[in-house]
Formats: sequence, structure tokens, C-alpha cells
Amino acid sequence: MTRPLLPLLLVGCGLYGQQQPQTQAVATANLASNDACKVAWAAHHLARGPERSHVPELVRTLRSWRNRNDIGADFARLHVLDALVQLNARVAAADLTPFLDGITDVAAFALLAREPRANEPELLKLFASELPDGLHAKDLKWWATGDMLCQQRATGFAAVLINEMEFELVLDVYLPSDPSGARCGGAFGTRSGTDIVARLPSFPPAPVYNLAVNEPGCRAIGTSQVGYSRRLAKHPFATGRSWHNYDTRLRLGWLEQLADLDVGSVWYERIDYRNPKAFRTDVEALQARIDQELLQMLDRLVKAKAIPSDKATELDLQLKVNVSDLRAGNRNPLPKIPKLHRVPKHKAKPQRPPAHLADRAGHQAPTLHGQADALRHNSRNEM
Repeated sequence: MTRPLLPLLLVGCGLYGQQQPQTQAVATANLASNDACKVAWAAHHLARGPERSHVPELVRTLRSWRNRNDIGADFARLHVLDALVQLNARVAAADLTPFLDGITDVAAFALLAREPRANEPELLKLFASELPDGLHAKDLKWWATGDMLCQQRATGFAAVLINEMEFELVLDVYLPSDPSGARCGGAFGTRSGTDIVARLPSFPPAPVYNLAVNEPGCRAIGTSQVGYSRRLAKHPFATGRSWHNYDTRLRLGWLEQLADLDVGSVWYERIDYRNPKAFRTDVEALQARIDQELLQMLDRLVKAKAIPSDKATELDLQLKVNVSDLRAGNRNPLPKIPKLHRVPKHKAKPQRPPAHLADRAGHQAPTLHGQADALRHNSRNEM
């Protein structure tokens, strides 16, 4: 006898959904409901209104639904966040960071990025914790976060970038008479989204958020070149596309902007093999040259105040060394080269004394010999 209850329940919910539009007063009252469906419809209605006076109620609703796991709770949170986005609300970071995941991820991030300077600590933490993995919106969120942190020269950003970098020396060893081979690069895409169930029975159409680069109709994410798009789902499922990992070239681009210097991470070099001693000398010379390039980068970052001097001295830079023996014919094995080369530590340059102390610092107390010379000089003048 209980089997017909589920269809009746869905019909009842469907009828509730058909009773839209609501009045502003009813919608505001329904935000306090314990029914996720009512909350979703209320937020959906308020998002289309011109008034922003409902922002405090929407924020309170978001807080109250933070830890709810009722059926449809994710969608209630999504619609509340969507209403805040549509109303151009400013929301505190603490109210947004719990929702930087799942179907609420991009909407919460778009709100967080509206105040990049005020939310710099949260953005830096987000950047350091969510390393790109080549899949979905997570990587574009990382890209957008890096853009904002770079443009406002966030304290600690350069150190995070360097700690995440891998520096590599790729050595191709030939005989002097051998021709060189060629190396290939790669390509990448620039759009991503999250796989989500687009709609529950009786709920309003779900807003589907995607991150994208240089696509028509995208809205800006802070000051980043990454933007977001929003549409209402018309199909049962909305899916995203994967993209190739290109985090290294993005890190290099940010470091180049901060240091105002060309920065490399992989060096491809050819060595013409003559004998074991000359080979080791050539490898050491290449390593020394790269050491200087990396230390110069740190110097420029310190000078640009992108990284504190004491933090620069703590960085432990390492260079991976990969050797390919491409010599023609059967030859004796190459001399062993360590696969990991440690770059010398950056040395903090002594600080110049303030201008008002410079004369004092440069003035030396007279020695005993100096005092005697002065006395003799004065006595001669008196005669």
C-alpha cells in the first residue's frame, strides 16, 4: 500500500515548483525552511530580483546549510551561491572556502575572487594546496588564482612557485662528427568544467558553472585572464572536458613577471664527447652556468621585493641531470654523472646603512699612529 507514495511525493514537489514565481516576502521567508527544495526555489527567485537587500539573508542561509547532508542540500547551497553571484554580492572568505569543491566550486570561487587583495591569504593557501592534475575545473581555478596572486605581488607567492618547480638539464652526448636530433613539444586546451547531475526532480534548473580562457560570454574572475561562464542546465547531465597539464609554463610566466627576467626550467644541451676528463669539465661548466641563471633569478626576485631575502636563502634548488648517450657506433660507457645537482644557496647581500648613518659608518676612529701624525702636523703649523 505504500508504493504509490513516492510518485505522489514527486507530484507534490513538482506542483510546488510550478507555483513560481514567489513574492519577495515569501522567497525571503522560505530561505529559513528546512526543505532544500524550498530554499533552492527561494534563492532562484531572489537571484532574478533587482534588490541586494536580501544578501545578508542569503549569507545566513549559506551558513546554516554548510554541514547539511539532506537530499538536495548540495543544490540548495548551489542556488544560494548562484543568487549571491547574480546579485554581485561581497561575501567573506570564511563563508566561501567550505564550498570550494564539487558543484559549488566555481560559484564560490567567483565570489572569493571579487576581493583578491582582502582574500590574499585564502587564495595563497588555495594555490599551494590544489596542485593541477590535468583534469577539470580544478586546474583553471589554480591558473586564475596564480594570475591574481602574481598581479598583486602576493607575499610568499614567488617562494611557492619555486618550491613547486622542477629544474632539469637534458644532455645529449654525441661525437663531434655526429648530427643532432630534434625534440618535440606539446599542446594544450583551455576549457574545463565539473561533471555534475544537472537537476533533481522538483528543483529549479541548476546553474552550471564552467571556467574558461578567451571564450565569448565569459565573465572575469578577479584580474585573471581565466573567466567563468554560467548557463541553466537543459539536460540530465552536464560534463566537463579534460585538458593537458601546462602548469610549468604558467609558473615560469609568473616568475618572469615578478623578476622581470627570462626564466628557464629545462635546458637542452649538446656535448661533443672527446674524453672522460673533458666530458666532466663540460658538464660542470653547464651546471655552473645554470647555477648563475637561477641565482640571478633569486637576486631579481629579492630586488623586486617579490620574496624576502631571508626566505631566498632558505630555498633549496636542485637540478635534475638526464644524460642520453647518442654517440654513433659502439663506444665505452660514459663517465657517471650524479643525477641530482644542488644549486648553491642564495647569499643575502649586506644591507647598506641608512643615509643618516652612512657618514658615521664610513668614518673610522683615529688610530694611535694617526693621532701622533695629527699632533706633529699641528705642532709644525704653530712654529
